[in-house]
Formats: sequence, structure tokens, C-alpha cells
Amino acid sequence: LSLFADEVGAGAPVTWYSDAGAASQISDITAFSTSAGSVFAVAGLGACAGQTVEIPLELIAGPTGMATITETSCPDNNDGAIRLTVAGLGPFSYDWGNNAFNDLDERTGLAPVQYRVTVTGRYGCEDRLRPRVPEGAPLTISCAVEQVVTTPMADDGIARISFAGGNPPFQ
Repeated sequence: LSLFADEVGAGAPVTWYSDAGAASQISDITAFSTSAGSVFAVAGLGACAGQTVEIPLELIAGPTGMATITETSCPDNNDGAIRLTVAGLGPFSYDWGNNAFNDLDERTGLAPVQYRVTVTGRYGCEDRLRPRVPEGAPLTISCAVEQVVTTPMADDGIARISFAGGNPPFQ
């Protein structure tokens, strides 16, 4: 729960109460918990001095991240990618554990390993993700003769070449 004096007309100091009659003072608003939908504040200074102001409480969920992952094109290639999509209250910050890539929601040129990223929302809540870039399947090529040429100089033979694995486009 984060409440600030400017939420009650910049009337600091603010005294917090759990009831509208300002009878039950909250000694530490940062350690207060309630199932009620509101708390009440009395501003000590400014235009609202002495007035009780209701502060509706709203549970704000932290960020929820989802990773869209592109596997590497082949084993041992460093061309994988991770793109993060985050729901919740932003702006969001991203901590990949490496200052060179912090605050990026997308990484490219990645090796096939597991990564760690912490997404932090507006109010400091975090979602920790551990996306893994999978290793792409190796490209295999096979060739089969479907029709043998009728004579050594004829062009009536047929060969079939098949590709499997890897990730197109192939060059």
C-alpha cells in the first residue's frame, strides 16, 4: 500500500484512520492491512486541513510478463530472440542482469540457453521470468534417385532433394 500526502490536497502532515469518524487512527500506514475498501485521511495543513478525506483502496496487481521466443536457426547459432509482452500498470523496467540490455523488452542474437529477466511495474511490483531459447533442429539434406537416366548423356533422370530441420529461410 503506497499512499502519499499529495493524495489529500498536499496537506502534510497527514493522519490516517480506518473509519470515517476519525476515531481509529492507523499508526503505521505502510504496515496496515484491511479488507475494507477505503481508509480515511485528515490533512494537517493546506486547504483540506482538518477535513476527513476518504481514500478508496484498489488492489493493483503487479506486472505479468509473457515471453515470445524464437529458437535458433540451427544448433550452435546465436540468432534466437525473446520478446516480452507485459500486462499491468507501467511504465515497466526490465532487468536482464546485464546493464547493456536493461530496459529492453526484446533481445535478439541470443544463444540457445535460459535467460533471466525481472520486469518491474509502476509501483515496484515484480514478475521474474526465465525464458529459454531452444536450440533449432539441425538442417539435414537427403537426395534420392527417382528415375535413372536412360543413357549416359540423357536428361530424363529425376533426383529428389529433401530438407528437414533448421529454420527457414535458407540461403
